[in-house]
Amino acid sequence: MSGEHWMNVTTIDDSWEVEMDASRGAWRHRQISRNDVTTDWIPGRPPSGPYAKKD
Repeated sequence: MSGEHWMNVTTIDDSWEVEMDASRGAWRHRQISRNDVTTDWIPGRPPSGPYAKKD
């Protein structure tokens, strides 16, 4: 399905790679790759950093 439009919004000092899809209000995150090892995307906002969900 081509309805996803992910945009990378990761900040320099963030420990998470973060993407958002503004058209759907969706978020996903994963740990920043170290030594070219990437992890799978986790749905939702990251637990810490500037894009963490605020209460």
